[in-house]
Amino acid sequence: MKRTPWFAGTVKPARPGVYERRFGFGEAIRYATWTGSQWCLSAGSILRARERVGVSGLQDAPEWRGLAERPA
Repeated sequence: MKRTPWFAGTVKPARPGVYERRFGFGEAIRYATWTGSQWCLSAGSILRARERVGVSGLQDAPEWRGLAERPA
């Protein structure tokens, strides 16, 4: 799957949707939904991230990148 470059956590996505977030703990990559105004809790899969509605405590970190094509 194609992805965008990584962006700093202080830069916010232009569109709502599911994004990858890279956490500093061994550089673990998780998925999280950007609502257009805030990050939701992260999950281990795109499908689970779509279901998460709780607000993440990490709004300005970590880095994130977009999915440049729709997942299968």
